[in-house]
Amino acid sequence: MAQAGFASALFDMRLGVERIAMTLLELRRDLLVSRPWRPIASKYNPDQPRVPAGSPDGGQWTSGGDGGDDLSSDFEGALDSLDDTSLDWATGRPRGSAGAWPNATPAQQARLVASELQAQAAIRQVQEIDARWKPPASISEGIEGAIATNQAAVRQAEARLRELQAMGIGPGAFSADSIPARNSYQRFTPSERDEINRIGSRFGCHTCGTTEPGTASGNFIPDHQLPSAFGRSGATQRLYPHCLSCSLKQGGFVRRFRGRK
Repeated sequence: MAQAGFASALFDMRLGVERIAMTLLELRRDLLVSRPWRPIASKYNPDQPRVPAGSPDGGQWTSGGDGGDDLSSDFEGALDSLDDTSLDWATGRPRGSAGAWPNATPAQQARLVASELQAQAAIRQVQEIDARWKPPASISEGIEGAIATNQAAVRQAEARLRELQAMGIGPGAFSADSIPARNSYQRFTPSERDEINRIGSRFGCHTCGTTEPGTASGNFIPDHQLPSAFGRSGATQRLYPHCLSCSLKQGGFVRRFRGRK
């Protein structure tokens, strides 16, 4: 079965976040401009409770509930809960959220939340492979600065994914087909080698795309993805064709990765 490469997965992620951003922007526009959910009394009701005398709103009609009758506030509260999660990606400490800039426009607030979600998704994708990676610390000022910081985190995460991909960590740019891996220490069967050679001769090395294995035997090297040093214990692995050059490059990167743990 064909396996989606990093580029395809990243495209799907960014497309999903853009759809979230558009929906959120439209919802905020309705909440903060149209506010269509405020109930309007259709007729006088003598039994409707009033605010007790002595309070600032004493004598005014009330719904009798603890939370008031402005239904739009429920929607705004739900959206505001998203705004309070802004973090400095390098330190993990809270940054200013949409609520920290009361003069921000609804469009700016929506862009901040969308950029936050996009950054979280991009960083999470890298950390599924390299759990210790974080974008560099940055200093931002104002809501536009926070948006720019989130966008920078996305670019840095994309660059890290490309770096990992170039080193053979994760299915490469030329990955098109693979076979299941039985375990990381298996002795490959003739049928497995034949299938990896078939895939390699058709699609090339999954990292660089060459159709020349470069090995003395003329066989492509069955490459476990993700490599065991990066994958979670018990995670399913698949085998992709690797040329000798990319396999050696991957091995050096994995050794350095293990050394910094």
